[in-house]
Parts: sequence; C-alpha cells; structure tokens
Amino acid sequence: MPPPMQPREIDYPFRSMADRRPRWWRFGLSLLWIAFPLGALFADNPSPAHLALVLAGFVGFVVCYGKALVGPWDCVTWPQRVPWLVAGAAIASALTIADRPDWGILFIFLAIVSAARLPEPQSVVALLLATVLAFATMLIGGSEGWSALSVGLSAGGIGFLFLLISRLARAYDELRVAQDELAQAAVNEERLRFARDLHDLLGHSLSVIAIKAQLAKRLMESDRGGARTQVDEIESVTRAALGDVRAAVGGYARPTVAGELAGARRALEAAGIEPRLDATVDLPEDVDEVLAWTIREGTTNVVRHSGARNARIVVAGGRGKAAVEVVDDGATPGATDFDGHGLAGLRERAARVGGSVEAGPAPGGGFRLRVEVPLA
Repeated sequence: MPPPMQPREIDYPFRSMADRRPRWWRFGLSLLWIAFPLGALFADNPSPAHLALVLAGFVGFVVCYGKALVGPWDCVTWPQRVPWLVAGAAIASALTIADRPDWGILFIFLAIVSAARLPEPQSVVALLLATVLAFATMLIGGSEGWSALSVGLSAGGIGFLFLLISRLARAYDELRVAQDELAQAAVNEERLRFARDLHDLLGHSLSVIAIKAQLAKRLMESDRGGARTQVDEIESVTRAALGDVRAAVGGYARPTVAGELAGARRALEAAGIEPRLDATVDLPEDVDEVLAWTIREGTTNVVRHSGARNARIVVAGGRGKAAVEVVDDGATPGATDFDGHGLAGLRERAARVGGSVEAGPAPGGGFRLRVEVPLA
C-alpha cells in the first residue's frame, strides 16, 4: 500500500484554541493605545508626586492586562485570570476618577480580555460591568455625558464582537476534533473489517490443520500410511488457506472505483461534508485501480485536512483518456503545501500507466486533485 497522505500546512481562518496565544508584540502594540491619556497628562505639567502615582497606576494596569490576556485559553484555569481583571478594573476606575476621564478607554481593553479569555456566561457579565463602569467612572471624573456614553458603548460593542469571534473559533475547534474522530473511526472500522475477513478465512482452515496435525502425530507410530494421508491433507488445506489469504489481500490492496465512491460518500457524509459524485465510465482493471486510489487519497485529504463543506468527485472518460477529479471548497493551501507522501504515491501509480497528476488550489477556492490516464 502507498504511504499515507501527510497533513498539509493550511492557513486556516482560525487556529486551534490551544495554539491561539496572543503574541507579546501584539500586546506591546496595544499599549500604544492604552497609553494615549499619558500625552494629556504630561501636557498638564503635573507635580512629581501626581505624575508618579499615575505612572504607577498605569504600570499596574499594564501588568494586570498582560496577565489576564497573554497565554493559551483554558476553560479549566480561567478563574486564575479573574483577580487580574478585577485589579485592572479597580486601577482603571481610580485613574478615570482621580486623574482624568480619558482613562475610561482602559475599560475597552478589559472588555476585550473578558470576551476572549472568560467562558460564557462569565464573559457576558464582565462585558456588562465594563460598559457600566466606563460610563459611570467617566461621569464621576467630569466627562460630558455623550463622551462617557460613547466610551461605554464602545466597550460593550467591541467586547461583544470579540465574544462572537471567540465563540466561532471554539466551535471551529470542536468541528475539527469531530472530523478527526470520524476519520479515525472510519480507519478503525476498515481495520476491523479486514480482521474479520482474515478471521473468517483462516479460522476454519487453521482449526482443521491443528486437528489433522494431532491425528498425524498419533498415527505416526501405529499407521504410517494414515499419518502420511493426514500430512497430505494438511498440505492441501494449507495451500487453500494461503490462496484465500492472497485473494483477500489482493482484493484489499486493489480498490475499485465503484467501491471507493461508495466509501467516499459514507466518509464525507459522516464528516458533515456534502458529496457530489459522478461516474459514467467503464474502465480497464489497471486504470480503475489508479483512479480508485485517487478517490481514496483525495477523500481522505478532504475529510481530514480541508475543513470543506462541499466536495465533488467526477470520474469521466473519452478520447482515449480517463480521469478522476476531486475538488473541495475548503481552505486553500500554499504553493508547496500539498505535495505530501500520498500524492507522491499517486504520481508513481499514475506513471506506471502513463498518466499524470495535477494538485493545487482550485480556481474558485479550495483544493483540486486530478489524475488522468490513457485508456490504450
């Protein structure tokens, strides 16, 4: 059998939540916006004591913000982030009331962290609190009503947007896990089927061989002619069993287009991918085998790596050629990300019958695999 198809490195719209770790440089970039009120502070020429207190509060908020934001999302350890969020909210409130209302923008960042790093419904509660605190503290600090309302609504709106993005990302993770489990279940089912076939083929034959070997052993001293007969029968049963195994393995290693199309439909539907299959050609055995392997490898690639919603498999022939095409609407890989061991095996099989393999991004998005072989 050819080597298994390796996963392609695809730029998925959402990475795994376990790998979705805010980069420190992005955290540093956000500090430019957080530090915006510092410009107005220095412009007022504050006293050294006042400046030191505000800068200490600003540094404290940055520490709380970073502790609550940076690191992998974990639905088990999220309570460890709550104290940092509470401390950050307290510092933001103190700065907004005691220094200047401009510090109300800090609640926007607290809303973003709450939406991205807390599970529901805790994140929704945190968003509401950030909205209310931004509005209330800015009013107390002397801000105009419309300005306080604008910042409060911004905190709630931006936080809600990040909440939707986080929810979508987590749903995508669950879908990928489910697809991997379904693909593995299909592989396990095939292994069990082959194991059952071998058991059915060899169970009876090996039992007969064991019984006749015991009988031959008992007859070895008293009836050499009978023992020889038993040995001859053991040889006959062994040859028959060997033939059955070769037939079973041959059938397993040489798939057919019809069988692979049926298996592709089951695998795609189990993975939640809408299949569109079209095959209207009778093929010679060697061509049928190559195209069948193409369907198997292409379907495995779609189920396990594409994240597609639709897949189309077309088998057609004409003008002395036959071809199979597997197209999905999933993520489009880069120019060198689809040349794995599975496609290398397909190229070797196609080359034996004078065929060719094309693999790459589909014109309308997604991935396209096409194998064409001559019928002569």
